[in-house]
Amino acid sequence: MKKIFLAYCFIVIAAQIASAQQLVFTHQPEDKVVCENSEVLYIVNTDTSGYGGAVMEYNWQYNNGSWNDVMGPEYQLLGDTLIINEVALSMNEYQFRCIIDVDGDVYTSESASLLVNVIPVVDFTYKGHCFGTNTFYKY
Repeated sequence: MKKIFLAYCFIVIAAQIASAQQLVFTHQPEDKVVCENSEVLYIVNTDTSGYGGAVMEYNWQYNNGSWNDVMGPEYQLLGDTLIINEVALSMNEYQFRCIIDVDGDVYTSESASLLVNVIPVVDFTYKGHCFGTNTFYKY
């Protein structure tokens, strides 16, 4: 009876270890500080060696008070990379994260912040001579 019980325990433990596959994030999204209208990238990298050739589905989300799926023409979703083409000032203090689904197992990356600075306004006056007369330029 003891041998049967030990064999059963070994099989149960081995089955639990085999089903405890974990996706390991080797690179998490990083906080970014950019000027408005610029481009920004968020990237995740993972070690999927425990999953063999499993298909991974990436879903990027942003948080501006609650988590929402990223969508719209200003975004490029390239699997493990999120590109924001023209960062709007209204995106200041957004957070971004990636959710990865591997054969029904769901993993969530850490979140990263986005700080957006206003494009500075440059104002200068040029005072010079052009063909013998004073010329003024103001931008």
